[in-house]
Amino acid sequence: MNNKLNISNRLRTIGDFINSNDKVVDIGCDHALLDIYLYLYKTQYVIASDINDKPLKEALKNLQKYNLVDKIPLVLSSGLEKFKGNEFNTLVIAGMGGMTIIEILREGKNKLFNTKKMVIQSNRDIPKLRSFISKLGYKIEDEVLIKEKGIIYTVILFKKTKKKIKYNKTDILVGPILKNRKDTLFKEFINKEIEKRKKAYINIPKKYILKRINLKKEIRILKNVFN
Repeated sequence: MNNKLNISNRLRTIGDFINSNDKVVDIGCDHALLDIYLYLYKTQYVIASDINDKPLKEALKNLQKYNLVDKIPLVLSSGLEKFKGNEFNTLVIAGMGGMTIIEILREGKNKLFNTKKMVIQSNRDIPKLRSFISKLGYKIEDEVLIKEKGIIYTVILFKKTKKKIKYNKTDILVGPILKNRKDTLFKEFINKEIEKRKKAYINIPKKYILKRINLKKEIRILKNVFN
């Protein structure tokens, strides 16, 4: 194969959580670069899915480029709508907002019976994601921060568990794995999260008392991470 595959550090980090025995469905596959990477270097069971036809057409071009048209199925689907649940044991959902991911999982909840593992990378509402997915019976196995083009991304590995896992407010807000980090990138991440909430607090009208109280609590938790 003469074509060299170049993917972002974000996608490569997501791929690091995939093993050879994983049967992967990538929801929101975009141009399928991650899926090609997974097939070539991680697992030879990958299904690429997207809600829109346009990215799937670009994905097809990439599959043709790497001679993988007959290896990686492309599925036009809104979330898990077109799946039964027995086609995969691993879900990858990356590059979209947390509430969108929650909606996908909520609507496809009855199709997660065989899902042992999820690799999630959201651009927003990460605490809500941690809370929602843990209530589905998954524990947070690992979390990684990756900085790309000035943006800090969080990649989370969830694994199915029969044990009752209870996370505290710091676990949900910061992450049970990440909260133990003390490196420069983590400090930058925490400082950005604090500033984000300070700005939000200023812009919330005083009549929304609960929202303002919750934001102050979150700011206090974030500040206490390093104490």
